[in-house]
Amino acid sequence: MYAEWHKYDLAAPELEKAASLTPDDAGLQVSLGDAYLNLGQDDKALAAFDHAVDISASPLVWNNIAYQLSVEEHASGQGAAVTRSPRWHRRRQGCEIFRSIQLNQRDLALVPSLIAYWDTLGWVYYAEGNLAKAEKYVSAAWSLGHHGEVGDHLGQIYEKRGDKEKAIRTYAMALSGLRPIPETRGRLGGLLGGEGQG
Repeated sequence: MYAEWHKYDLAAPELEKAASLTPDDAGLQVSLGDAYLNLGQDDKALAAFDHAVDISASPLVWNNIAYQLSVEEHASGQGAAVTRSPRWHRRRQGCEIFRSIQLNQRDLALVPSLIAYWDTLGWVYYAEGNLAKAEKYVSAAWSLGHHGEVGDHLGQIYEKRGDKEKAIRTYAMALSGLRPIPETRGRLGGLLGGEGQG
């Protein structure tokens, strides 16, 4: 809950305790790495991410690490040192394996994972400034699942590309998508001149 509320200074000690009690939980290591990343403790973050991969180099673990690093790249404005490291490129490459997935009927259970993988890959491209590729993958993820956070990402891509009308429409749809995030309302309000807030 602390991490969801962006209270990373409170989240990190709790995650450290949880990780010490269950040291073989890769998901906890990713969450711990995310908390460290948001506290500016890049070395600790990378160590936690590396430990997560050592525990389980599954597509989900790679995806979650790539996503956290791409969010940090975007949030930093000019790119954090952590995302310029060779490890960042390794994680980005780990995410790339999902761009050419083709589904058949027996693979439909993979759709939720595919949504996450495409959104992450698109957000990585966004962090790198490749808006065309970012739009391609995030738009596909949004069409497939209508998750609020994915819609928010797509709105940010449209906004960055200068397409205000598409950004407004997408932010509005994201607010009624699955699990909308609170930041979307502020972005929509900013584009509407405050009308969308409240």
